[in-house]
Amino acid sequence: MFSFIELKPTQKQYILEIMKRFKHDSEQITLSQIKEYHQIMLKQRDKSGTKLGYPNWLIVNDNKIAKSVYHLPIPTEDEEQDFYDGKIDPVVNLKRYSKLLQDTIKEFNIKI
Repeated sequence: MFSFIELKPTQKQYILEIMKRFKHDSEQITLSQIKEYHQIMLKQRDKSGTKLGYPNWLIVNDNKIAKSVYHLPIPTEDEEQDFYDGKIDPVVNLKRYSKLLQDTIKEFNIKI
């Protein structure tokens, strides 16, 4: 499952936008809610100026809780404030990757 801090800036913006517009604060979101929110945001694009695409990145097996139910990475207050303060770069959780990749990153001091 995704965590907010690992998301790309546009993905973080999507999460914060649906929290703000639709008062969605649950860590679960259904496929029908995603579709509904997207349709409403498309209609309001001209008014708000915010152009966010369909969140295909959210609808993946790694993020699936049950049939048509997905995990929504709700930010902590600090993570939300960091986003609004401009600290929006994703943080990669290396534990998700192979030991070989982890060791290579450490050995060559690769910045992620």
